[in-house]
Amino acid sequence: MGLRNTIIMLFNYSPYVYLGMDNEVYRKVAYLHEKDKEEANKTFSTVLYWSLISSVILALAIAIGAYISPYSDEFKIGLYILSPLVFLMIVGIIVNIYFSAIGRFKFNATVETINVVANSIFVVVLAYYFGFIGAILGLFLSILIRFVLYWHEISKYRIPIIFEWKRFVDTFKNGIKLFTASVAGTLYNQIDSLITILMLGPAALGIYGIATTINSLIYGTYGSTIIPVGQRMYKSAGEENKLKRYLDMLSGISAYLMVFPIAAIVLVTPFIIDTFIPKFHDAIAIVGILAVASFFNVTLNPISNYVVAKRKENVITISTLIAAAVNLVLCIYLIQQGYGIAGVAYATSISYLVNFILLMYLSKALEWHKVVEDLIPLAYLVLVLWAWTTNWTIILVSVFTLIYLPILLFVFQKRGILAYMLGVLQEFKVSALGMPGRVHKTVKEKAKAAHSKIFRRKSKK
Repeated sequence: MGLRNTIIMLFNYSPYVYLGMDNEVYRKVAYLHEKDKEEANKTFSTVLYWSLISSVILALAIAIGAYISPYSDEFKIGLYILSPLVFLMIVGIIVNIYFSAIGRFKFNATVETINVVANSIFVVVLAYYFGFIGAILGLFLSILIRFVLYWHEISKYRIPIIFEWKRFVDTFKNGIKLFTASVAGTLYNQIDSLITILMLGPAALGIYGIATTINSLIYGTYGSTIIPVGQRMYKSAGEENKLKRYLDMLSGISAYLMVFPIAAIVLVTPFIIDTFIPKFHDAIAIVGILAVASFFNVTLNPISNYVVAKRKENVITISTLIAAAVNLVLCIYLIQQGYGIAGVAYATSISYLVNFILLMYLSKALEWHKVVEDLIPLAYLVLVLWAWTTNWTIILVSVFTLIYLPILLFVFQKRGILAYMLGVLQEFKVSALGMPGRVHKTVKEKAKAAHSKIFRRKSKK
């Protein structure tokens, strides 16, 4: 099992060869694509060139490692499959990032959906017949399909693959800061699991892992709904008023809408676990603790986008490292006090709060009255979950919701979120229904006009 985990670890960490340059490409291409497409494409091309070289070197290193390895044939075969797999994945990542940066979210979503479906089918079928090697081979086939789809589409853009040393150095310098922030974020997100397995053992990690897996649905739901706004924040990096407006909208959307999936996950989890995996009943309480605390991470995402757009990512590094240190100390203390995995969950939740306070303070992105305003949904979430434990659930939840919804609509109206969402909805309806191009253009023009009207009104104020 240890050797199998080594292969999985190599696969998961192979994108680190970018050293943050993939994130820098996203930031720079999103900002420059409409202003100076040639400059944006040169940055992308230089990092694409790096991805081709670095992935080939890594693939060769893995293949050589497999050849000289003294371990089992299964391990060697797994590494041989992994060798071309990391090439396909690393190159595919940068192309995916390019399409996200220029706003082709629908294409990316389609490709990633195909990848998930293909991965599920190939891995299950091949693992059934060939075990772990079959699972790795199934992963290879799904990533190959993903790579072919991305490469076929990017070839239509006819972007020459060039390498400019000065551009590479500049991208590397900026990317390494983002890479450092990313590593700090990894520590922040995984220190709880690490302490759990070291101090409480694999069985405790299994229970805790069920909770973190279920809670990952919150971040997945959130990420899929706000990516377009995050990309528009990077596009507006040089326009402070516009950037602030997107920040206001995105923070409002994050806080006021995400409480609903968070509440749903907390309330549905007991049924799911007790029905399908009753042996992991202890994970139910952990899900409740971490899910509610995840509100702080979700609310911080817009702030992170703002800070990165302003090229102040060092603030994120400082904040997450301090929060990770707090988590480490509290985890050890609470475990020693006999709280077990519940203590780990409480420590992690406190670290989320610490990171929230620090990043809000250090970034100075939102005025404090807006920070307080965005905490109203948290109060609503806590009250709804409390009401669920009483004998007056329906009445209390109804009362709380009737109070909450007008506040939500008021905030959405004030921040221009309603106009923005209506514009996005119109664009989606036109795209989904396949209406003629001119009508599609008209809808886009109306949406842009609505956004511009909001920005002008706020600027006058």
